[in-house]
Amino acid sequence: MLRKLRRLASLSPGEWLLLPQLFFAALTIGAGTRLLPLPRLAHVLSRCAHHPWLRRIPALRRQTSLERLTALVDIAARTTCGGGYCLRRSLLLFWLLSTRDASVRLLIGVAKDAEALHGHAWVERGGEIVGDSPDVAKRFATVLAFEPR
Repeated sequence: MLRKLRRLASLSPGEWLLLPQLFFAALTIGAGTRLLPLPRLAHVLSRCAHHPWLRRIPALRRQTSLERLTALVDIAARTTCGGGYCLRRSLLLFWLLSTRDASVRLLIGVAKDAEALHGHAWVERGGEIVGDSPDVAKRFATVLAFEPR
């Protein structure tokens, strides 16, 4: 709990303005995951990222470094989703990085252990994993990949 409070205390005023926008975007994406099939949702997010008016939101995201933006997205996804937030976080990152015209991919993978099948979502930018463990691509077999159009 103390670590979380320190993390919030370290936010700049601009990051405090960006965070509520990311909360709203995470909630909207969460609703989208319930209403649309994943390929359609990824397509909609990609189209929104390139729309002249929609690419301006959330405000202040372009001035934020990739590392800080990833941390803010993580806070927004965890807060709005709770456990199993990787899909929401990855969809949000996919959308935000697509607005930067980055070479970005949303990946969905599965891994099987002795008892269960596990799923995970992550984002790659220029072939490098963003906001997740660097070995995630080795632990999960990719079953779906989406790129902005």
